[in-house]
Amino acid sequence: MSAREEFKRGTIDALSKRAGFICSNPNCRKMTVASEESSNSGVVYMGRAAHICAAAAGGARYNKEMTMEERSGISNAIFLCSNCADIIDDNGGSDFSVDILNEWKANHESWIRTNLNKAPSEIESKVINSVTSYNQQGGITAHSVIINNKPKKRDVKNFSAGIIEELKKHPVATYRMHYSTTDTEASELAQQIDKILTDAKWEKINPIQKLGGPSLPAGIKIYMLNAQEPGITLNNQLWLALKKSGVEGEVLKDVDNIFKIHGWPAVDLPEGRQGIVMFIGQNPENE
Repeated sequence: MSAREEFKRGTIDALSKRAGFICSNPNCRKMTVASEESSNSGVVYMGRAAHICAAAAGGARYNKEMTMEERSGISNAIFLCSNCADIIDDNGGSDFSVDILNEWKANHESWIRTNLNKAPSEIESKVINSVTSYNQQGGITAHSVIINNKPKKRDVKNFSAGIIEELKKHPVATYRMHYSTTDTEASELAQQIDKILTDAKWEKINPIQKLGGPSLPAGIKIYMLNAQEPGITLNNQLWLALKKSGVEGEVLKDVDNIFKIHGWPAVDLPEGRQGIVMFIGQNPENE
């Protein structure tokens, strides 16, 4: 086995600062550093410089074509909390591609730049709490970060490349999509998912339809005509992208009947074609 190509201290320091000491996973964004309560100079730290392509053969997303310098360079590093650093390498890293991690990194560093020097009320993030941390010499403020405590908007843009890649492993399908008119956040998510499906060359039966009233259940409901691909893959990929929650798949033999019961628009997917009908309700975090 080849030797691990670890990051140098200067690379780690630069990566941490570029990320604002905040986890680059868009579904996490936890603070990774704080002052130690029992010490005037101590620091509690849970950040990690993680390899996008593994440091050694046999690791997650290892790329044998990379040079030693590339493997240990900042371009191959992403700043994460210790939990997310472990998660991206689970199952051999198969759930998180190089493209996904590079998207996380680029979007996170852009988000940090966008929010630089902004007041708490201007920060677009997760709740409003101010956290100030100190460097190891003590007494010198390293940075102050505002984290948002309001329910986080659902967002799958950072996972789009990986989802499209998985969907393209299966035959294309037809789809219809509906969302609740009472929820702007649901509308935005519907547009994101719609772009993923069109980029994967799926065939859209109708434009995205708005459904009035509170009849839609919270989360995402995917109705499949049969328990087959690529509907199963789409269901699983969205479930992962949205932190393993708020996405349910249901297989129906009598598709028309359930839509009549709920008063939803009739289903007109082509007979014999693989297809799904998706309903996007309010964010489960709002309940």
